[in-house]
Amino acid sequence: MSAEDSSLVMVSSYSTLENLAHRPRGTPAKHPLRVFQLNNKTGAMTLLHVLMDDKECLNPAFIRLHPSLDLAYVVTEDVTQENRLLTYTYSSSSGRLEKIGSVGAGGKSTCYIYPSRDESKLLLVNYWDSSINTFGMDSFGIPRTMVASQTCRTADSAAPQQHGDDPHGGHRTKETHAHAVVLDPAHARVAYVPDLGKDCIHQFVFNQETGKLAKAGTLISGQGNGPFGPRYIEFHPWLDIAYVVNELSSTVAVFEFNPTFAKMLQPGSDQQTLTLVQTVNTVPVAFPRRLNTCGRITVHGSGKWLLVSNRGHDSIAVYSVDTSGTRGLTGSKGSLNVVNYCHTRGHTPRHFKFDSTGRWLLAANQDSDSLSVFAFDANTGLLQFKDSYTVPSPNFVQTRELRGTRRPQSKL
Repeated sequence: MSAEDSSLVMVSSYSTLENLAHRPRGTPAKHPLRVFQLNNKTGAMTLLHVLMDDKECLNPAFIRLHPSLDLAYVVTEDVTQENRLLTYTYSSSSGRLEKIGSVGAGGKSTCYIYPSRDESKLLLVNYWDSSINTFGMDSFGIPRTMVASQTCRTADSAAPQQHGDDPHGGHRTKETHAHAVVLDPAHARVAYVPDLGKDCIHQFVFNQETGKLAKAGTLISGQGNGPFGPRYIEFHPWLDIAYVVNELSSTVAVFEFNPTFAKMLQPGSDQQTLTLVQTVNTVPVAFPRRLNTCGRITVHGSGKWLLVSNRGHDSIAVYSVDTSGTRGLTGSKGSLNVVNYCHTRGHTPRHFKFDSTGRWLLAANQDSDSLSVFAFDANTGLLQFKDSYTVPSPNFVQTRELRGTRRPQSKL
């Protein structure tokens, strides 16, 4: 099988469960990182590599690939101690991972990684501490030191507690929990941070040179009464539209993005660069929302479809995206209409990912120890189950097209 016909698939798994903010029900993984090869034509998967004997790689829960180098950034998740930001090279032929960097994440329960546009910085989010830390990278793309830190905590923020089996526990909305960070697509200077606890989206002005974040107001993440529990934010590939998945209310909030306001936003300002235009449910109307929380949100590469994972309903919700309507509050461009719900053939799809072709969707069923593969029809938005693979407590999936690129030499 040629490189053009296949993709690498990296899957991370929880290895210990008692030190997490939530309580997974899957099997703890002895080896928490796996690399598969996906056949882009058939959807078949072959296990290539299992990371062995890496004592620092405990509860890896988020993987970000370098935009141009064969590097994988991995963060660990633990509420009892400082977490780690690990850097691995990976082989495009064998899938083998080799660790070449390790640095403290500067917080607990690290849950998100985002690169600066010039590839000189990495932004990390620590859920437990509700902090966003910026790391400088050397010429090889390896994070070395933390150069800036910002917090979402306020004087009235309650101390965080593990929520165990009840993700809808009332204490979560008394705390502050930054869950992600994304830079605006127009200028890469406004950082949006969904805060699940404070029920808002923080705006920060990001200085790419220094890595510093300066507060610039907040946005409400839904319509009506909360709690909403904003988890992730995703921008459309070309429309001035942003989508926020609300974990606790099982909704998607659709925002119109104003690139002019984003360019002009100043620290200390309360100018809103996003305007809420629509809210849609992620589960059928009669399904009890208290039995569900949302996971990942993404826009298909075609820009025609948006997908969300439901943990409890155990499904992927698929929406069509209106790309032909007019802009503005009374228009419909970027608005969503539900197409279908597809069961993931497992429990608690914490994360899912398309392959490089957009033809295959891989869903990590955290609580049933399985990775499901679905064929995706980009003309109809329909998902068709292909196969399932046993993976203990899978929590994240990352994909990369197999190709030859320059790789840094380890300096450790």
